[in-house]
Order: sequence, then structure tokens, then C-alpha cells
Amino acid sequence: MNKNITELVTAVDFLVFYQLLLGERTIHLSFAEQQHRQAADRLQKMSYQLNHLPDRKMTVAELTGMLRRQRPFAEFSQSLFIQQGTPFQQRVWELISRIPCGETRTYGQLALALGNKTLARGVGQACGANPIALLIPCHRVVGHTGLGGFGGGIALKQRLLDLEKETRNS
Repeated sequence: MNKNITELVTAVDFLVFYQLLLGERTIHLSFAEQQHRQAADRLQKMSYQLNHLPDRKMTVAELTGMLRRQRPFAEFSQSLFIQQGTPFQQRVWELISRIPCGETRTYGQLALALGNKTLARGVGQACGANPIALLIPCHRVVGHTGLGGFGGGIALKQRLLDLEKETRNS
């Protein structure tokens, strides 16, 4: 692994997540159940730039506060502009980033917002390729008959949605 990229494991109640760091900046955030070494290797091979990298300490503080219910589950204070992924994935991630906390959209709704209802499967694939889980809240994207998939598992997806709805309703 490149010596400039380090890995941080953070446990917050039920969620253990990994951050790959470039200095103090988060470049990848994923769940502990995923294959992190593979993710790190993939990141090393990819040629992309992040114009704005979220500050690690602020990211951890915001996630911790939200997951421990010490602060509202809301949008992150740090704006993200990602130049990773295909143009289609970037458009999907931008749409996902606009889904308000406590609300969901279906893969089909996002496909329609992109102008073609047949793109629902592609929307799901873009969700699966999301490099910064939670910061781009792909857990808010669901199937029309159920939760759909999620890199951290369906139980975690449901828990995150429940936390957001609880916070929104309080």
C-alpha cells in the first residue's frame, strides 16, 4: 500500500467502518464486513482526484454523534465533489446526495430523474460502487418492493433508515 494512504478502523456502537486516508482527508469509507484490502488495492490502481476531501476528524465526529444519537441524523456539513467513477455514477451519486435525511427514493425514481426508467439496475450498480458510504447516503435508495441491496447488509440499511426517521420525527 502507498505509504501516503493509511487505514483507520473506527467502531461506533453497532457500526465498524474503515476509512482510507490521504493525510487527514478521507478518500474511502466502507463497512467492516466488506473486503477492505481489495478496496485499498482498487483505490491504489484507480486514477482519479477528489477536489474536496472531507476532513477525517470532522467526518468521524459527525458520524459518531449521529450514530450515538447525540446530534441529528442530517446532511454532513462537508460538501463533496468526487471525480471518481463514470459520468453516470457521478450523476447518480449527486442525486443520492440530494435525498433528504429520513426519506428514501427507489432505484426506479432515481432512474426516472436521470431521464430513463430502464436505468434502475444501473442506479443500483452505482450505489454499489459508492466510494464513501454514509457520506453519499446510498442506504436511502430502496427497491420498489423492499429495501434492495446494501454493502453493509440489509439489517444495517434498515437500522440506518430507522435512525434517520426517528431523528427526523423527534
